[in-house]
Amino acid sequence: MLKFSIFDFDQTLYHGYSPIIFWLFYLKRKKSAIFYFPYQIYLAILYILHIISPESFKEKILIFIKHDKKEEIEQLVKDFWQINFKKINPEVRQALDKDKNDGLIIVCISASYNFILHEIKEKLEINQILSTTYDFNTQKLVGYNCKGENKVKFFHEWVQKEYNVIDYTVQKAYTDSKTDLPLLKLAKEKFFVKNGKLNIFLD
Repeated sequence: MLKFSIFDFDQTLYHGYSPIIFWLFYLKRKKSAIFYFPYQIYLAILYILHIISPESFKEKILIFIKHDKKEEIEQLVKDFWQINFKKINPEVRQALDKDKNDGLIIVCISASYNFILHEIKEKLEINQILSTTYDFNTQKLVGYNCKGENKVKFFHEWVQKEYNVIDYTVQKAYTDSKTDLPLLKLAKEKFFVKNGKLNIFLD
């Protein structure tokens, strides 16, 4: 039977919110992106007021990269992780490495964007990263925002596509947020990260 260990990324494996930190990094490289900030604030207000969907918000908020080539963004992401990989939580990284050595299949599931996180799979030497998917060709999100119940959908769909099995278990799950409760319910062992420290999650 396949056994999985699932990790959230932002504030769990990583100290911070990667989309925000990437935006700040981008702004240092291209200061003209600050002109999009008022529009981004406007989008945030619409999202908070539930006037636009999470998918619409996360798609439109990327207006600052709309005129960049995919290759240019990919290089910026590489540069970003050369500086920011040190923010990986060492305690959670240790748990990840232990799970990997114990033979569990390691999957990171995040609401962050695929183009920001694709470098992390190789750097952490894990099996897969599932995240909110942005298509540079269409400049649109593909599917749903990878958060809450959608994380469970992303995971089950990927397992079926990758392994074509129905007999599998989630041995462990790690997160910092109660929005991941649907994901935690899948796991036999649940862990919660608070202030960077790893704790057993008590229902």
